[in-house]
Amino acid sequence: MRIAPNELSYTTATAWKTIYGHRGEEMAKDLQGAGLTRPPNGEHGILTADRENHARMRRLISHAFSDKALREQEGFLQEYIALLIRGLMEHAGKGSVDLVMWYNWCVIP
Repeated sequence: MRIAPNELSYTTATAWKTIYGHRGEEMAKDLQGAGLTRPPNGEHGILTADRENHARMRRLISHAFSDKALREQEGFLQEYIALLIRGLMEHAGKGSVDLVMWYNWCVIP
């Protein structure tokens, strides 16, 4: 059970290995609780895919998360973060702000 953002509480000594162990028994995804039971377009993405398809998709995009690839994107990322902060500062004090909308704008091209 998650009891804080960076803290778990579990009831058995073997839970640590089950949760953090390498290539252990896969815990089932709770797609219904996440509101992801049926993708809008009918195609499962990496978040909702079964284990086999998730592994295939992960292999296909893994190069994008290499140290080199991330360093090459650093300027682009900094530019978008600066735009996000600037936009939030412009709207600060003018009432409520929909942070989900702002975050999505920042991370979804």
